[in-house]
Amino acid sequence: MSEPTVKEHSLVPTIALSTALCVAAVLVGYEIGRTVHPLGLSELVVVLVAYLAIPVVITTAAYAIGWYGKKRAVTYVAPTWVFHDTELTLDEAKSLAKEYPTANLRLVAYGRMWYFMVPPVLLLLILAIPMYATDLDTGLWSLASAVYAVSLGAATAIAAYGAFRATANDATDDFGLNSLRETIWRGCVQERVRGVTNVRVGHEVAEFANYRVF
Repeated sequence: MSEPTVKEHSLVPTIALSTALCVAAVLVGYEIGRTVHPLGLSELVVVLVAYLAIPVVITTAAYAIGWYGKKRAVTYVAPTWVFHDTELTLDEAKSLAKEYPTANLRLVAYGRMWYFMVPPVLLLLILAIPMYATDLDTGLWSLASAVYAVSLGAATAIAAYGAFRATANDATDDFGLNSLRETIWRGCVQERVRGVTNVRVGHEVAEFANYRVF
């Protein structure tokens, strides 16, 4: 097997930029939220800019930071992997599929639905603030700044994190787990068959240094 080239780059710039943007999002959200008051249709432009355009721009920037950070997380030259057969219990295979993406954070694309569903929900919550201000007691308007700040900060953090985890880079094709997950699924189907016990998962693996591919 030829020697693979996997050069892991520092994540400090990505983390620093994401953190700075999250802090900025909280501050911006707090300042805009302080000005909340019932707005009529004549002020629709103000609503769209302050409560929609600005949050969308900030979360989009966060996504871009996470995406770019994952793309440059490694420099990878694919080797000629030589595979050999291995056998795992079903529990071992499930544990491996769960732990592998975290252990290979820079290499594996690991998407989850909430990465992409939560930020839009939070942005809709922000947009609802001025829409429902007329229905709130004036004493509750002070909460608008906290709701805006927390929602925008959370949406920004999730967008950056989700983009980083879900984005593929040059190493992802080799380090993906699709075939292992399919094998686990087949093992689970067999396990449900009456009379079948001690199901084991057979798979191919190639190893070099601290890296394993399936």
